[in-house]
Amino acid sequence: MISPVPISPANVGDRVRIKYLALGMAQHHQVTLVAPVYEGEANKEKGRLQTGKIAAYYPIRMEAPSFRNKVMALFSKLPFHTKLRHSSVIDRQVKSLLKEEQFDLIYCHLLQTLPYVVPLKAIPILLDQQNVDGEYWERQTKQYSNAILTWIAKRNWKKTVQFEQDMLPHLAGIVSVSEADKRATQAYAQKEVPHFFTAKNGVDIMAFPLKKKNKNSSKLVLGFFGSMDLKYNEDGALALIENILPLVQQRLPELVCSAMIIGRNPSQKLKEVSQKSAFDITVTGTVDEVIPYLHQLTILVLPLSSGAGTKLRIAESMAVGVPIVGSPLAIIGFEQFVETNQLLLAENTAEFVNQICQLAISPERQRTLIKANRTLAEQEYSWSGITSKLSTDVAQLLKS
Repeated sequence: MISPVPISPANVGDRVRIKYLALGMAQHHQVTLVAPVYEGEANKEKGRLQTGKIAAYYPIRMEAPSFRNKVMALFSKLPFHTKLRHSSVIDRQVKSLLKEEQFDLIYCHLLQTLPYVVPLKAIPILLDQQNVDGEYWERQTKQYSNAILTWIAKRNWKKTVQFEQDMLPHLAGIVSVSEADKRATQAYAQKEVPHFFTAKNGVDIMAFPLKKKNKNSSKLVLGFFGSMDLKYNEDGALALIENILPLVQQRLPELVCSAMIIGRNPSQKLKEVSQKSAFDITVTGTVDEVIPYLHQLTILVLPLSSGAGTKLRIAESMAVGVPIVGSPLAIIGFEQFVETNQLLLAENTAEFVNQICQLAISPERQRTLIKANRTLAEQEYSWSGITSKLSTDVAQLLKS
């Protein structure tokens, strides 16, 4: 397994996914993991990985990408993140391992790791893409009002699509995080790639306990959860604070409404908007543990109009029992639970307000959702179940 990002601290989606897939697959296969460790970040997962049946873990100590690295990556022929996260040290480590050890499969996390092993032909390569990258960057081209940022997004979209096409002939299979992503990937890759699998994002059920019953029924805490250094997350948080929250309070004057924005690296703009708001707005910034903050939420509100991501926040919020109201883009991969009313769908501000208000005034419905979502997380989104299925899929690939 090769990761382009550190898995410690496992405090953002891609790191969490890679960590739990590595640990889970190690219960079924002999796993060697190569991943960077950034200077200044403690390698908290090292002990767990070494005692979690990982056959060998190679943490590569390196500097986090600098501003200069980011500028250089913008003008590379490679896609932005592929260039930004490339490491000559990891490249040497991977090539050394391939000479010294015998591997049955190379599991590449994200497109960015493929240059370490392509054009290797002797060993099948399985790509865990996490996002449909071409689709993601196409959406980014429509997100910005700034002409320069739009140009950058369009240029990277073209580079990403070309890079994907160049890599396809070298892949034995692709792992997607949802059936929707799998179908989108098959649409452009099925002529070149023989195998397509789905490994959902999950949750560590034992680490995410069910929240306790809310003792203060007069308080309504609306939450947003995500990495705040991503523009689409910031836009969603601002939509909650500026558009949705005031209308909810207007409709429900008997409740004390507030908002909590959970996520790393909030911008100065977000902080200022929160401080100037007439409402009580908490912006957590980076937190060591997200669970205590999720437990304080009445409803998770995700008004995303762009972006992609691993959608781990959905599984984690379900596990602790927080009801969720989200836009179609926010719940990709979980659409089937809209039909069963376990996830509440809203496509505009008015619909968000309606869904939130109807749920807020019905404690019985809240209790039903809390129980149903916890059960769903336990049955469908445990990492052990997800990696058990992925192990079967890998075995199928190796037999073909």
